[in-house]
Amino acid sequence: MAIALAVLTALANALGSLMQRLGLEQSATQPDKIARPKAVASSPLWSCGVALMVLGFCLQAVALHIGSIVLVQPLLLVELPVIVLVLVGWFGQHISLRDRGATLLATLSLGVALACFAPDDGTRQPSLKLWITVCAVTSASGIALSVFGLVSKSGKRAFLLGLSAATGFGLVAALTKQLGDVVVSHPGNLVQTWQLWALGFVGGAAFFAMQRAFEAGSFAASQSALILGTPVLSIVVGGALFGVSATDVVWREVLGSLAALVVAIAISVLLRSPILSASHDPSATRLTGTGLLARRKAQRPRP
Repeated sequence: MAIALAVLTALANALGSLMQRLGLEQSATQPDKIARPKAVASSPLWSCGVALMVLGFCLQAVALHIGSIVLVQPLLLVELPVIVLVLVGWFGQHISLRDRGATLLATLSLGVALACFAPDDGTRQPSLKLWITVCAVTSASGIALSVFGLVSKSGKRAFLLGLSAATGFGLVAALTKQLGDVVVSHPGNLVQTWQLWALGFVGGAAFFAMQRAFEAGSFAASQSALILGTPVLSIVVGGALFGVSATDVVWREVLGSLAALVVAIAISVLLRSPILSASHDPSATRLTGTGLLARRKAQRPRP
């Protein structure tokens, strides 16, 4: 069940990100910068995108409660092939045979690695001191990435701001898992739990950084940072807080390690690909659809 919910979360996040970016593009035509936030909020596309991300968060919360953070979060990489399909179908991006193979290989190898390692959260109960340390380090890293992003050029700006958002979402996953346990065991204490308020603050900051990343540069640059950064940082944060346990069978460890290496190689190939590179042509910043799906939509008669 946790695996199915994690995959549905990835699909909701991918489509939600796309719709938010399209909504932001529509509002960019508003000449008055003061009135632009209102135009964004009134955009049906942007609102649907936010709704999908809220749905994705709810699915993720349930998945994290019934499953391990080190199992659920890597499955968010399923967003990667979804985004590639969107870039091809909507934006008319050309994807080479090498990139198709890398996308398929990364997805299949991820499944093999998770099946071999059978990861689970450790039994550690994080102390308040450990929570404060992890939150401080993660927040400082996110702020630093945002600052570097704001002073960088367009392609790098979108990637760094996306990575800053991914840092926040990594901490959100750990806070969400902890709150899930509170909801089940002591629901009356939820409002008094400091993690709830930290979740609202960190989640809001990560959402803001994500919106700035969507506006700063190419969709592929911001999405590659979000898709690849969030699962990795979630595992790091979750491992630091809760600990991690995995199989101790030698052959499974070897096969899982090889599969993880293949995932890393396949993702590095995709990151160097023009379709997911942060160094795009300036026109790639805009999301005017030129792919098959976009052309079909444009050809439909309007009522």
